[in-house]
This record gives sequence, C-alpha cells and structure tokens, in this order.
Amino acid sequence: MELLDPRELNLESGKELVMIARESIERKLWGRKGELEVKNPVLQKRGMGFVTLETLYGDTTELRGCIGYLRPVAEIWKVIAQAALGAAFSDPRFPPLRKSELESIVIEVTVLSPPSLLVVENRWEIPGKVEIGIHGIVVEREPWYNGVLLPQVAPENGWDSQTFLAEGCLKAGMSPDCWLDKRTKVSVFTAVIFRERSPRGEVVQVEPRNFVAKVSNI
Repeated sequence: MELLDPRELNLESGKELVMIARESIERKLWGRKGELEVKNPVLQKRGMGFVTLETLYGDTTELRGCIGYLRPVAEIWKVIAQAALGAAFSDPRFPPLRKSELESIVIEVTVLSPPSLLVVENRWEIPGKVEIGIHGIVVEREPWYNGVLLPQVAPENGWDSQTFLAEGCLKAGMSPDCWLDKRTKVSVFTAVIFRERSPRGEVVQVEPRNFVAKVSNI
C-alpha cells in the first residue's frame, strides 16, 4: 500500500479527515455500529497522524486529549479514526469524553511526514536544526523512553528550539538536557494541520507557525 505524502492533502481531504474523527467519536458515544465508508483515494494511502481535542471556553481552548501514531500502520483515514477514539477515550491524562462535552469540543487533525533522524558531530548543533513553526520532534532513547511534540506546540507556547527540545525530553520521561546525551535520538518531522474554527464549525488548514503563543516570552 502506497505511503501518503501529507502535501497531497488538500482542504477537502482535510475536511473529510476531521469529519471522520468526529464521526468516530460520535459512533462510540452513541453506540452506532458499522464502519465508515471512505472513497477518497488519497485517504486510502498509509499514513501517520494525531488527533487533538480541545474544549472551547469562550475565546480560549484547553487540551482535552491528544493521541496519534508515528508509524504508517494503516490507511490514513483509519489512523485518524483510531487516533480520535484514543484522544477521546484513552488519553491517560483525562477521563473519557462524555456526551455532554461533545458540542464544546474542537477537533484538530495533524498528518505527519516520516520522522528524519538528526545526525550531528556536536550535540549543540541540534537546536539549530530544529525549525520552530516547521518541525515537530521525536525524542527517544532505548529501551523505552519516547516523547513526541507536534510542530504547533512550540509556537503555541512561545518556545525557542532549546526549550522545545527540553520539553520533548520531559515528555519522554527524561531530564530536560537529555538531547545532549549521544544515547538520545532526536528526529524531526513536518505536518499538515486541519482544524475546526469552532465545534462542528468551518474546517481550515493551519500552518504550524501561525499558532498563537498562549504564554508570554517576558
């Protein structure tokens, strides 16, 4: 099965992926049976992706769940359907989503490129190879440490590349300077992001660098 290049996704395909995410959650909540029918040939390609759920409070949102897949384990539409279920019902940071919350949930779908390992002679070169607003990061060390941060996370929080790496290390369960250790692998990836403007609202494509910082840099 052919591997999806995220750049193949246009806005219509993105809208369909967001619809698939929401429909998968609703089917689970309401106990509806049967598999979704997806005919878009682009969405039949294997891909990697994450689904992020946020609760809308007035003009702001708060994270409600985020789960995804870093390996192209299935067709991208199936990956997004499963990631949506994971974000809604299996994220260990949050209780399972309730029916009463559904109309306050904003859905965001992030489709990833394959991660590319950063190879450097001097570990201090790594921050210069991580482009804020372009790259997401994977920080890992065998046998079990692994942390993923999507490209939009750094702009949302006003982080520079060193802070981004430190947060990736913490996400992996290691010390914030773990990226300086040669045993630690750091990979970068790019992504295409589709997001509802409001619950069930218009779906737009958003560049990672255009996410607004939620904290001050001062």
